[in-house]
Amino acid sequence: MAKTLDRGLENREIVLDILTEVLEQGAFVHLVLNQALQKYQYLGKADRSFITRAVEGTLEYLIQIDEKTLMRHTEIILLHALFHIFQGIVRLVYRFFRMNDDFTLHILKIADL
Repeated sequence: MAKTLDRGLENREIVLDILTEVLEQGAFVHLVLNQALQKYQYLGKADRSFITRAVEGTLEYLIQIDEKTLMRHTEIILLHALFHIFQGIVRLVYRFFRMNDDFTLHILKIADL
């Protein structure tokens, strides 16, 4: 049981090292992952598969988070723009009715109604 726990810890440390190199140093994930898997060839197939899936899954999830954040910012910007467009339309309609009301009053004054 102790060897299983140690191996699990070792696997997670390997994953952390790979992710650190990829995210902080800007290395290509496929190159770093291949180097790590070659370095730790003594690990079993299940451990190597775990390392691969943990690294790829973590990076995949980070990309999804970035996309969601970008979408949220885009939605906020669009809503802000739509609000300003709507506000401008309301101002134009208000001015149109105000001008027409003044024009109607002017015509009524001329006609002495």
